[in-house]
Amino acid sequence: MAEKKKKVVGKPADTPEAREKQLTNMAMDLAHKQLLDGTAPPSVVQHFLKIGSSREQQEREMLTKQADLLEAKVSNMSVDRDAQEAAEKAIEAIRSYNKGG
Repeated sequence: MAEKKKKVVGKPADTPEAREKQLTNMAMDLAHKQLLDGTAPPSVVQHFLKIGSSREQQEREMLTKQADLLEAKVSNMSVDRDAQEAAEKAIEAIRSYNKGG
């Protein structure tokens, strides 16, 4: 009789984000084992075929670039706001100087 190996699993993570990562890692480990054993259901095989496709990789790259673009836009908005504030302060300083002179 073959003994089943018991995998020691640590305690659940403390935060929801860490728990999600922990569960994802466990699911990936199981999928890996099933693919190696030849017992993976078609949905698992299909999932990994999809994420390995060139189209999926292009979509991920596009999402990354869109996120970078959005971050740059937010940064530019902050710079523009700072420039506007500096211009307003300069105008106010010139006005108060002209009034005093």
